Amino acid sequence: MVVDVPDDKIEYIGKYLLTFVDRKQLLKSKEKHRNQIEKELNNEIQSQTIQSSKQSIVKAEEEAQASRLPKFLDSLKSLSVSKQSAMDRTVSFISEFFNIPGVYIAIKKVQKGETDIETLNYYSSCPGQEFVVGKQLVNQSIDADSDPVLRSGVSFEAFKVPVIEEEERDEDEEESLTSKSKPTPKPEPLVIDNVMRDQRCKFFGIPKLGYYVAIPFSYQSIEHESGYVVKGNDDENLNEESNSVVDNNNDNNTNEANEEQELNEEKPVAKDATPAVVYVSNKVTQEFIIGVDTIGKYRVIKSNEIESVKLIGGRMIEVFEHLESKLLEKQQDFYSKYPNISKQVSDLITALVTEEANALSALIPAEPIVNENESNEPNEESEPIEPPVELESHKPFLESQAIVNVWNKVFTNDTVVEAIGLLDDHALPLTTHVLNLLHVIGLLLGFNNKDLLDVCSNVSWSVFKQKLIPTLATRISDYNILSEGALPKENTIKHIKSLIEKNNLLDISAVPNNLPVFQLLAKW
Repeated sequence: MVVDVPDDKIEYIGKYLLTFVDRKQLLKSKEKHRNQIEKELNNEIQSQTIQSSKQSIVKAEEEAQASRLPKFLDSLKSLSVSKQSAMDRTVSFISEFFNIPGVYIAIKKVQKGETDIETLNYYSSCPGQEFVVGKQLVNQSIDADSDPVLRSGVSFEAFKVPVIEEEERDEDEEESLTSKSKPTPKPEPLVIDNVMRDQRCKFFGIPKLGYYVAIPFSYQSIEHESGYVVKGNDDENLNEESNSVVDNNNDNNTNEANEEQELNEEKPVAKDATPAVVYVSNKVTQEFIIGVDTIGKYRVIKSNEIESVKLIGGRMIEVFEHLESKLLEKQQDFYSKYPNISKQVSDLITALVTEEANALSALIPAEPIVNENESNEPNEESEPIEPPVELESHKPFLESQAIVNVWNKVFTNDTVVEAIGLLDDHALPLTTHVLNLLHVIGLLLGFNNKDLLDVCSNVSWSVFKQKLIPTLATRISDYNILSEGALPKENTIKHIKSLIEKNNLLDISAVPNNLPVFQLLAKW
C-alpha cells in the first residue's frame, strides 16, 4: 500500500540512489577496515609466535650453555687418559665456552744448581695459540728496590702469597682472636687490564692491546724423581705426611700391607734373610698457572669468568690426582716383579769384569815356548823381544774395541733385554742423573737431539719410554765404535763429551742401586 506519492518522482529516485551509494561506500570502508584489523592481528599473532619461538630457542641455548660447564666437569675425568690430554681439553673448553682467544697452561719447574732457576714451561694451549707451546719463561729475580726488567714476564707474580698487615688490637681482642684459627692466605689471580701499558708483560707473539689474567694452582704430587723411594736413613728428607705411609692413595693396599706385616712379625726370621725393601710415597708441591688473555680482541675478563676458570682448574687437579694414583699402583706393581731380574743383572755386571779382563789378555801375544834343555842363561847376542809395531800402535784402539765388544754382547742377553723391556712399566719419572745418562746414550746411538726432548726441550722419561727404550738393547748390541762418523751433525763427540762432563755421568754412584740396569748402561 502506498503511503505517500512523492511530488517529484525523479528527485525521489535520485536521492534514493545517492543514499544507496553512501551506504555501499560505508560498507566497503567498514569491510576494508575489518580486513586491515584482521591482517594486523594476524601479523601480531605471527610476530608473537616468532618472538616466543626465539625466546624458547634463546632459553634453550642458555640452558644448554649453563649445562655445558657441569657436563664438562663431570666428563673431564673419564675422557682424560693423561695429564696432557686433560690440559688440552681444559684450555680448548675455556677458550670456546667463554669466547677467550688465548688460553694456555704453564707448569712451574725448578732447576737445581748453585743458584736455583725457576721456569714456567708452556705445555698446552687452545687452538690458534699453538706458537706458545714449548716456550719457557725464566724468573728474573730482582731486588725489591730495583726497577723491574722490561718485558721479562710477570706471571711468576701470581704465585706470591699476599702479605696481610695486622692491625693493632687490644689485649682482650688478641685473646679472643688467638682462640680462633686465622685463615691461611693463598695466592690470588694476577690481573693485568692493559698488557701494553704494563711494561713487565712479555709477548711471545706480536704485541697488541689486551687483558691478561694468570690464575695460580697448586697440588701435592708424586710425579717427580723422588715420588716413590726406598725407605731408609734419608727419610727425614721426605714429607712428613708420606713418611708413615707406604701408599697414601690406596687404603686397601695399606690394610693388606699391614696384615702382611703382622703375619711376617709372627714368623721367625732367619739370620741370613735379606730385609724386605720398603718403598714410601713422597709428595711435593707442584704449581702451575692457567693463563687467559684477550690480546688482539680486547675485552674485560669478568670476575665470574675467573671464578669459573678456578673451578675448572680445581677439577683438573682432581683428574691429576686420580691419574697419579694409577701411576702409583703401576709403580708398585713394577717394584713387585723387578727385584728378581735386578739380582740377575747385578750378577751379570760382576761377571763382565772377568770377561773384560779375558778379552784384554787375549790381545797379548803368547810367550815363546822355552826348551827346558836349553840354557836359561841370557844370550848376549839375542835381541830383546818386542811386540809387533802394528799391535803397539793400535793397542789403544784394539783394547777399546775388545772392551766395547764385551759390553755390547751383554745387551743380547735375554735377562738384560727383559730388564730393559720392563722399564716401560716404570710409571714415575727417574732421577735427573739417569735421564741425562739416557739422553747422552741416545745421542751416541744416533738419535736426533730434538727427538729425545719434550716440547719444552727438557729431558723426559715419557719421551724416552716412547722413542728410546723399545730399541735400546738392539741398538747397543749393534753399536760399532767406528760408526761415530755417521752421527748427526749436532751429535758430535765433542758435544757428547761435554754433556758427560757437565752432568758428571761417569759417577756410577749417582745411579740408583735398586735399578742395576742403569748401572749397566752407565758402565757401557
